[in-house]
Amino acid sequence: MRLSRPPVESFRVLNPDTWPEDQASLLTFGDDGVAYLMRHFKEPLERSGWNMVGIQDEWQRLKILVSHNFKDKSYSGLWETMLTKDPYRHCYKNILELVQLMLVLPISAAQCELGFSAQKRIKNSTRSCLGVSTTEDLIRISLEGSSVKEFDPTPAADRWLTSKRARRPTYKSSWTTDILCVK
Repeated sequence: MRLSRPPVESFRVLNPDTWPEDQASLLTFGDDGVAYLMRHFKEPLERSGWNMVGIQDEWQRLKILVSHNFKDKSYSGLWETMLTKDPYRHCYKNILELVQLMLVLPISAAQCELGFSAQKRIKNSTRSCLGVSTTEDLIRISLEGSSVKEFDPTPAADRWLTSKRARRPTYKSSWTTDILCVK
């Protein structure tokens, strides 16, 4: 059985900025959201050796710890500390498995949309025979690479000119002086 899309409230339970200030309200805050997330991500959590019984207790202790000791931390700073520092990463390992899953979920589809736009721009009618691996590489460069102004082509050009694929290996000396020295 496939569960429906998680409600937005389920995502908010892991953000301490949304937690109530009142300690009595904090004790029950987010229990339904965490329960929903536990059901929604049951398969990946079970594969990681997750303890379903321990998570509720860890969730209660985590809320109290964070509200008392980590109010000054940012959202990312808090979870970075909890996921990497002892004793937190061991004492709260079950709830932190759920936190890790939530942290890797994209907040929006913008990156996907950018990827589709890059693919459309790169693999057009004149370049329709590009292989999958080449297309993936070009999309990755388009999305994550440095700008044209910051890019230094010298190492790539040198590597290509010294490889066996270079069509004019004797061209390197004139290429270096003619092209690289142009301002």
